Amino acid sequence: MHESSGRLFRKQSIAQRPRSNPTTRPAKLRVLVVEDEIFVAWHLEATLRELNCTVCGMVPDGQSAVDKARKLHADLILMDINLQGEIDGIEAVRRIQETQPAPVIFITAYSDPTTLSRIRKIAPGAPVLAKPVSLNVLRAAVSSVMTPSA
Repeated sequence: MHESSGRLFRKQSIAQRPRSNPTTRPAKLRVLVVEDEIFVAWHLEATLRELNCTVCGMVPDGQSAVDKARKLHADLILMDINLQGEIDGIEAVRRIQETQPAPVIFITAYSDPTTLSRIRKIAPGAPVLAKPVSLNVLRAAVSSVMTPSA
């Protein structure tokens, strides 16, 4: 009987705890980071955490990006352009968009007209940020792609 009342007491105390309302707490944005320079990837991960985002995956090449994007269903993709492997970031985004459209932000050290033209054909309106990316610049870009247009 004592055991039973102990269990009852625990159930009551759990039931009496204030519950958070999941509808009032926004879910963290899940971000896939595609970057082949490890220190840049770590910087992006830290910056995303400051923005209250969750990095759901980090990959160094285009094909891994395509594979991870299909598995993870990220809310947002941060994509470097020059990557290890056979396909670059622009081609990776093209392949990802075929099966699962997701907002993308390109982060690159290369912003020549040919590269920008390729980006505009594959992902019109996607922000293109120059490395290194600051917190405020990334915050503005994330906000621009994740805020529904009116």
